[in-house]
Amino acid sequence: MTKTYLDEFEPLSIVPRWVAAMELNQAIVLHDRDEIKDDYPEEYVLYERVKLYSVLAVPVKPRLCGFLAVRNPTRYVDAAFADVLQLLAFVALVNINDIMQRRMRKLVRSPKDIRSANDIEGE
Repeated sequence: MTKTYLDEFEPLSIVPRWVAAMELNQAIVLHDRDEIKDDYPEEYVLYERVKLYSVLAVPVKPRLCGFLAVRNPTRYVDAAFADVLQLLAFVALVNINDIMQRRMRKLVRSPKDIRSANDIEGE
């Protein structure tokens, strides 16, 4: 449903904590969005708009490609579960890399007619 709520690309200046978390490889643990109302008002307004009340997110590393996040979790919203989520993010990244590697192998398969260097004619 988040795609339904997001109307446009959000500038990174609204979510400086997420940028810092990505750079420092740290989890985002937010029990209640009211916790950040005074310190990060723009981020709070964004959370209101997308109906996000709590979040647990970890950066997907080592290749920077975003966050693995659980939106509005009702249980296990703590740093200990963030470690489990980090492990799941790594497994997801390995799976994505495997799929991309299989796609690349399909693209670079050699023609079936070429079996040796003698099958290639020079100009």
